Amino acid sequence: MTKLTADPTPFLPPQEIPVPFDISEVPQEENRRIVGEPLVGEEVFTPTDEERNQFATLMSCGKRTKVIDVLGHSVGIESLNVDDDLRIGLFTKEFRESDAYARAVHIATCAAGIRTIDGRLLYTPISQDETSEAVFRAKAEKLKKFYPVAITEIYREILNLDAEFAELAIKLGKLKG
Repeated sequence: MTKLTADPTPFLPPQEIPVPFDISEVPQEENRRIVGEPLVGEEVFTPTDEERNQFATLMSCGKRTKVIDVLGHSVGIESLNVDDDLRIGLFTKEFRESDAYARAVHIATCAAGIRTIDGRLLYTPISQDETSEAVFRAKAEKLKKFYPVAITEIYREILNLDAEFAELAIKLGKLKG
Protein backbone atom coordinates (compact mmCIF):
# COMPACT_ATOMS: atom_id res chain seq x y z
CA MET A 1 0.00 0.00 0.00
CA THR A 2 1.33 3.44 -0.93
CA LYS A 3 1.49 6.04 1.79
CA LEU A 4 1.13 9.78 1.37
CA THR A 5 2.19 12.45 3.77
CA ALA A 6 -0.05 15.22 4.91
CA ASP A 7 0.67 18.38 6.78
CA PRO A 8 -2.49 19.06 8.89
CA THR A 9 -0.91 22.07 10.57
CA PRO A 10 2.29 23.88 9.81
CA PHE A 11 3.55 23.38 13.41
CA LEU A 12 3.31 19.58 13.69
CA PRO A 13 5.61 17.08 11.98
CA PRO A 14 4.11 15.43 8.83
CA GLN A 15 2.12 12.22 9.39
CA GLU A 16 1.67 9.24 7.14
CA ILE A 17 -1.93 8.67 5.97
CA PRO A 18 -2.79 5.27 4.48
CA VAL A 19 -4.38 5.29 1.02
CA PRO A 20 -6.92 2.43 0.60
CA PHE A 21 -5.93 1.69 -3.04
CA ASP A 22 -2.88 1.62 -5.24
CA ILE A 23 -2.62 4.91 -7.11
CA SER A 24 -1.29 3.10 -10.18
CA GLU A 25 -4.70 1.35 -10.49
CA VAL A 26 -6.54 4.65 -11.15
CA PRO A 27 -7.53 4.83 -14.83
CA GLN A 28 -5.76 7.61 -16.66
CA GLU A 29 -8.57 8.16 -19.19
CA GLU A 30 -12.28 8.15 -18.31
CA ASN A 31 -15.29 7.76 -20.58
CA ARG A 32 -17.38 10.75 -19.62
CA ARG A 33 -20.56 12.10 -21.18
CA ILE A 34 -22.14 15.49 -20.89
CA VAL A 35 -25.49 15.39 -19.09
CA GLY A 36 -28.25 15.51 -21.67
CA GLU A 37 -25.97 14.37 -24.49
CA PRO A 38 -27.80 11.79 -26.62
CA LEU A 39 -26.63 8.20 -26.46
CA VAL A 40 -25.34 6.55 -29.60
CA GLY A 41 -28.38 5.75 -31.76
CA GLU A 42 -30.73 7.86 -29.59
CA GLU A 43 -33.05 10.25 -31.43
CA VAL A 44 -32.94 13.89 -30.35
CA PHE A 45 -36.41 15.36 -29.73
CA THR A 46 -36.80 18.96 -30.82
CA PRO A 47 -40.09 20.54 -29.71
CA THR A 48 -42.05 22.87 -31.96
CA ASP A 49 -42.66 26.48 -30.95
CA GLU A 50 -46.24 25.53 -30.03
CA GLU A 51 -44.99 22.73 -27.75
CA ARG A 52 -42.41 25.06 -26.18
CA ASN A 53 -45.11 27.69 -25.51
CA GLN A 54 -47.08 25.17 -23.45
CA PHE A 55 -44.40 25.57 -20.77
CA ALA A 56 -44.23 29.39 -20.96
CA THR A 57 -45.83 29.94 -17.55
CA LEU A 58 -46.67 27.59 -14.71
CA MET A 59 -50.31 28.64 -14.90
CA SER A 60 -50.55 27.49 -18.54
CA CYS A 61 -48.53 24.29 -18.16
CA GLY A 62 -50.81 21.47 -19.18
CA LYS A 63 -53.22 23.48 -21.31
CA ARG A 64 -53.84 21.78 -24.62
CA THR A 65 -56.42 22.35 -27.31
CA LYS A 66 -57.34 20.13 -30.19
CA VAL A 67 -60.00 19.72 -32.85
CA ILE A 68 -61.26 16.14 -33.07
CA ASP A 69 -63.65 14.38 -35.42
CA VAL A 70 -66.64 12.79 -33.71
CA LEU A 71 -69.02 10.94 -36.01
CA GLY A 72 -68.24 13.32 -38.88
CA HIS A 73 -68.43 16.53 -36.82
CA SER A 74 -65.49 18.68 -35.73
CA VAL A 75 -65.33 19.29 -32.00
CA GLY A 76 -62.91 21.79 -30.43
CA ILE A 77 -61.78 20.56 -27.03
CA GLU A 78 -59.49 21.88 -24.34
CA SER A 79 -57.77 20.23 -21.38
CA LEU A 80 -59.31 20.84 -17.98
CA ASN A 81 -57.91 23.08 -15.28
CA VAL A 82 -58.47 22.78 -11.52
CA ASP A 83 -61.47 25.12 -11.62
CA ASP A 84 -63.09 22.78 -14.15
CA ASP A 85 -62.36 19.77 -11.93
CA LEU A 86 -64.06 21.48 -9.00
CA ARG A 87 -67.12 22.32 -11.10
CA ILE A 88 -67.31 18.71 -12.25
CA GLY A 89 -67.22 17.58 -8.61
CA LEU A 90 -70.07 19.89 -7.64
CA PHE A 91 -72.14 18.95 -10.69
CA THR A 92 -71.81 15.21 -10.05
CA LYS A 93 -72.41 15.43 -6.30
CA GLU A 94 -76.16 14.83 -6.57
CA PHE A 95 -75.52 11.65 -8.63
CA ARG A 96 -72.84 10.18 -6.35
CA GLU A 97 -74.80 7.20 -5.00
CA SER A 98 -76.69 6.43 -8.22
CA ASP A 99 -76.16 4.41 -11.38
CA ALA A 100 -76.04 7.71 -13.29
CA TYR A 101 -72.83 8.90 -11.60
CA ALA A 102 -70.48 7.78 -14.41
CA ARG A 103 -72.62 9.44 -17.05
CA ALA A 104 -72.79 12.63 -14.96
CA VAL A 105 -68.97 12.68 -14.87
CA HIS A 106 -68.89 12.29 -18.67
CA ILE A 107 -71.39 15.11 -19.22
CA ALA A 108 -69.65 17.44 -16.77
CA THR A 109 -66.22 16.72 -18.24
CA CYS A 110 -67.54 17.43 -21.74
CA ALA A 111 -69.24 20.62 -20.55
CA ALA A 112 -65.93 21.83 -19.15
CA GLY A 113 -63.78 20.68 -22.08
CA ILE A 114 -65.83 21.36 -25.23
CA ARG A 115 -65.30 24.77 -26.80
CA THR A 116 -66.88 24.41 -30.23
CA ILE A 117 -68.90 21.98 -32.31
CA ASP A 118 -68.69 22.40 -36.08
CA GLY A 119 -66.97 25.75 -35.58
CA ARG A 120 -69.69 27.24 -33.32
CA LEU A 121 -69.49 27.73 -29.57
CA LEU A 122 -71.33 25.03 -27.63
CA TYR A 123 -72.97 27.80 -25.60
CA THR A 124 -72.81 31.54 -26.10
CA PRO A 125 -73.17 33.57 -22.90
CA ILE A 126 -76.12 35.95 -22.93
CA SER A 127 -74.11 38.74 -21.31
CA GLN A 128 -70.59 39.46 -20.09
CA ASP A 129 -71.93 39.28 -16.53
CA GLU A 130 -72.82 35.59 -16.85
CA THR A 131 -70.61 33.62 -14.45
CA SER A 132 -68.42 30.72 -15.53
CA GLU A 133 -70.57 28.47 -13.31
CA ALA A 134 -73.72 29.55 -15.21
CA VAL A 135 -72.02 28.94 -18.56
CA PHE A 136 -70.90 25.49 -17.38
CA ARG A 137 -74.43 24.59 -16.23
CA ALA A 138 -75.94 25.77 -19.53
CA LYS A 139 -73.42 23.68 -21.49
CA ALA A 140 -74.17 20.64 -19.32
CA GLU A 141 -77.91 21.06 -19.88
CA LYS A 142 -77.33 21.19 -23.62
CA LEU A 143 -75.12 18.08 -23.53
CA LYS A 144 -77.76 16.08 -21.65
CA LYS A 145 -79.64 15.96 -24.98
CA PHE A 146 -76.71 14.28 -26.78
CA TYR A 147 -76.47 10.50 -27.17
CA PRO A 148 -73.96 8.42 -25.18
CA VAL A 149 -71.87 7.39 -28.19
CA ALA A 150 -70.89 11.02 -28.89
CA ILE A 151 -70.41 12.00 -25.22
CA THR A 152 -68.21 8.96 -24.51
CA GLU A 153 -65.95 9.65 -27.49
CA ILE A 154 -65.52 13.33 -26.58
CA TYR A 155 -64.92 12.44 -22.91
CA ARG A 156 -62.10 10.04 -23.85
CA GLU A 157 -60.45 12.62 -26.09
CA ILE A 158 -60.56 15.29 -23.36
CA LEU A 159 -58.84 12.90 -20.95
CA ASN A 160 -56.26 12.03 -23.64
CA LEU A 161 -55.17 15.68 -23.75
CA ASP A 162 -53.58 15.30 -20.29
CA ALA A 163 -51.86 12.08 -21.34
CA GLU A 164 -50.49 13.80 -24.47
CA PHE A 165 -49.17 16.69 -22.39
CA ALA A 166 -47.52 14.31 -19.90
CA GLU A 167 -45.85 12.47 -22.80
CA LEU A 168 -44.51 15.78 -24.16
CA ALA A 169 -43.27 16.84 -20.71
CA ILE A 170 -41.42 13.54 -20.32
CA LYS A 171 -39.78 13.93 -23.75
CA LEU A 172 -38.63 17.43 -22.74
CA GLY A 173 -37.31 16.19 -19.39
CA LYS A 174 -39.84 18.28 -17.43
CA LEU A 175 -41.51 15.20 -15.85
CA LYS A 176 -39.98 11.94 -14.73
CA GLY A 177 -41.22 9.00 -16.80
